[in-house]
This record gives sequence, C-alpha cells and structure tokens, in this order.
Amino acid sequence: MRPTQRIAWNDWFCIVTGLCFWRVWKRSVMPRKATVINTGSNFNFRNSRFNAPVNFLAEARDDAIIFGANFIDDATGLRPEGALVSARNSNTNEVFALNPSGLTQFLAVVGYTAGRAAGDWQLNVQTSTGTSCFSLPAFGTGPGTQALPGVDNLVISGDGTGANRTFSWDLPANLAAQNDGNVDRLRIRVRDSNDVRLLDQRLEATTSLATTQFTLPNDIVTHDGLYQAEILIEGLNPFIRSTTFEFFRVEDVSPEGTGVQVTPDSIFSARDIRGANSVDFRTGDFLVLAVDVNESVADDTFLDAVQGDATMILKRRFDLPTQFTRSVEFDPLLTGAWDITLYNGAKKNVVQS
Repeated sequence: MRPTQRIAWNDWFCIVTGLCFWRVWKRSVMPRKATVINTGSNFNFRNSRFNAPVNFLAEARDDAIIFGANFIDDATGLRPEGALVSARNSNTNEVFALNPSGLTQFLAVVGYTAGRAAGDWQLNVQTSTGTSCFSLPAFGTGPGTQALPGVDNLVISGDGTGANRTFSWDLPANLAAQNDGNVDRLRIRVRDSNDVRLLDQRLEATTSLATTQFTLPNDIVTHDGLYQAEILIEGLNPFIRSTTFEFFRVEDVSPEGTGVQVTPDSIFSARDIRGANSVDFRTGDFLVLAVDVNESVADDTFLDAVQGDATMILKRRFDLPTQFTRSVEFDPLLTGAWDITLYNGAKKNVVQS
C-alpha cells in the first residue's frame, strides 16, 4: 500500500494564494456578465395625433400606441452598453424594435390597432452577455380606451420674437364626458424643433379642461429657429392622450455676434425605395432631402425645410459633419420645392431646393 502523503502548510498556502490570484485575474480580464434591471416607469398608452409632423411614421401619424421601459446595467446604473431591445405582441405576434431615448429609456411608436392594444408586450433586452426578458401589460380595449379628440382651431399669435407668443384654441364639445369620462386634464408643451427638447428643461403647463389660451413666458425662447407647440388632452385611468401640433418660427432673438454665415455647397432630394435586404435602414419608400455645407459649422447648427404645411428638421450626420439630411416616408404631396433655412448661431441663410 502506498502511504498517505500529507500536504505541508506551505503547499496549502501556495494553493490558496494561487486560487485567489486566479479569481482576481479573472475578474479583471474576463468580461463581466451584465445584469439588466427594469427600473420601472414603464408605459403603454394610446396617442391620437392631429396635424402631426411629416417625419412621424405614416401609420402612427394619426393614431398611435407608444410603449417602452427603462433599463439599466446593475453595476453602472446606466443604459446597458450595446443593448438591443425588441418587443413581441402576444396577441398579433408582431415584433418591433425599441429605440434608445434619454439616459435609460427605450421606446417604440407603432400605429394603433385593436389587436395590438389587446396584447401584452414581451420585451427582450439583448446584450453581449445574454438576454433578459420582461413583460409590459396590454393597454386594453375596454372602457376609457377610445381615441381622444384634439383641440380645434389652434392659433399662435405674437410679434415673432418669442415674447408675448399666445396660443389659443377651441375645445371639443362635451369634452369631459367623452371616452367614458376618462378625460382629466389639459397640458401645453413647447419644444425646440432643432433637438425636440422641451424648452426650459420641462416647459409643460398643466391646466383645467376649460382652458383655451396660454401665453409663452417672456425670455423662454433664447435663439432663432423653429418651435413646436403641442396641446395635450389626457385621461389618467388608463393613461391616454391626444396631441394637437402647431409650429411657429422665431427670428432675431439670438445674441448678436454669434455664428458665421454659411453657404450651402449642394442641395439634393431623391426618392429611395429600400428593399428587404437594406442594411441599417428601415425598409419602404422614402423621400430623402440633404444639404451639404462648404465649411465646418457650429454644434448648434441645424436646417429646417418647409413645403406648404409640411415642416421637417434636417440633422447633421455624425459620420459626415458637413451634411444635414432627413428621410420621410414618400408622399406625392411632398415632391415640390422645399424652402430651406440654415441656422448657425445668430445667422441664417434662406435657400431653395
């Protein structure tokens, strides 16, 4: 028989030390498996839209379902790096991608159908280390889920400099009794159309259902450009909304001495039909409008394009800083000339496509 060999204490010390070193090395070299946490603040509601911008998804321009959730990496407290979020509707079996919005939010906007409203959304968050699954309850089709009306005759008046801008509108008849009584409040929003942020961080005024007028606070508009006003009618049980849009232009309020006059180098528009094999693009039939400038421009530079009642903002391409572009779903009514205004600080240059 082979005698039992005892391990000396110094050998034990080497083994334990080696294991500890290996664990430390593994943690520092091997990728950490991120744990995705749903922080709450989930949402799923119906939004009826009136006079919506042309860059809105066509099927969701009049009546939409907006849904989403907030996700973070448990270690960083930030949006999971490289996360891809998708949602499958349990009733229609359709799958949609959710886009990042804000620091931790992912959201999707799809056209309203009763089938989509009746189904739960099964959310899948895919990262490099795995997939996490969450569920978002259905919006529903029961009492209080009917489309809310928008306000009528929304008019914006003022002197063109931002100060004393007044919004006025007419309310739908018997508003409080509509949607099975699920009509609770009216809100006013004003956004800078350049980056679609709310002015003054969160310029939102909540008022009673009897309100028919709102005056923009003095000095809230600090630079030239195109602004977007929204009058919201909302019910709270379940949450539901209608939005009536209108735009107004502000000139001659930017501080003097900022900005450089910029001359467009080339302007083009094209129809782009994207097939199923297109990479990194939505498929479908699109109108593409683009403007190249002949020099570097300030970070806050943007362009707006107007054709009749249609207005859209052209954004700078991250991979081509001297080009500004926008794609919208093709509409025969948008095949005419665009009046394009370039804003670069206090300077502007009006051109025509």
